[in-house]
Amino acid sequence: MFKTMFAMFLIFHVLGDFYAQPEKLAAGKREKYGYVLLHGGIYTIVFFAAACLTWLFRAVWFAAALSLAHFLIDSLKHIMRKSVEKRGKGDIFLYLADQLLHLASFAAAAAAAVYIKFPAQDLFLAGFFRDILSLEPGIAVRWAGILLLICKPANITVKRILAPYKPREQTGVFKNAGALIGSLERILIVILVGAGQFAAIGFVLTAKSVARYEKLKEQDFAEYYLLGTLLSTLNAIAVYYLFI
Repeated sequence: MFKTMFAMFLIFHVLGDFYAQPEKLAAGKREKYGYVLLHGGIYTIVFFAAACLTWLFRAVWFAAALSLAHFLIDSLKHIMRKSVEKRGKGDIFLYLADQLLHLASFAAAAAAAVYIKFPAQDLFLAGFFRDILSLEPGIAVRWAGILLLICKPANITVKRILAPYKPREQTGVFKNAGALIGSLERILIVILVGAGQFAAIGFVLTAKSVARYEKLKEQDFAEYYLLGTLLSTLNAIAVYYLFI
């Protein structure tokens, strides 16, 4: 039950903090606190809507507590930004600390749900999962969490970690092509890991490398590419074992 609850809260968070947050809003939060308030409102609406669609009104207290926790974490991040940047730790330090605090809050909420014996088995969509898709609700929730995490959140995380190492002249022919390739790569990896076909992961990475063969002759790009590929692969495998 703990994994199911944790996965559910994480899904709500990912929807509100990544998929419902455009780049302009994320950039605005760095400078003006008003954007933090705006994002907090959007996040709360998404979180409550997802909670109500899943458990009707049974999860309202969890939604309220975790939305408030998110707002406080974002506010603390905004306050600490200038101090952290002066010390030269960079944006990635704040980003990772922010997400770790969120994960801790979800783990605490999931533990509380287990303690009070929250009826996680009474998912509003349980009948759909069980009767139409022939899946147990808990398994369906975990796979939904995996697929949501390894797409946009993973792209943003890898991009932020790689930012200091990106070659200056590195550009793509198609906008966001790298993000799409990365998402598809991680989806294939988790499917192969789930099927126990670990050796086949090498073919996925080889196919990706073929398209960049000429660029790999440049040392700066080769190191950047290798680091990005390893981070992307690690992300997919870690997310899989976090949920399954």
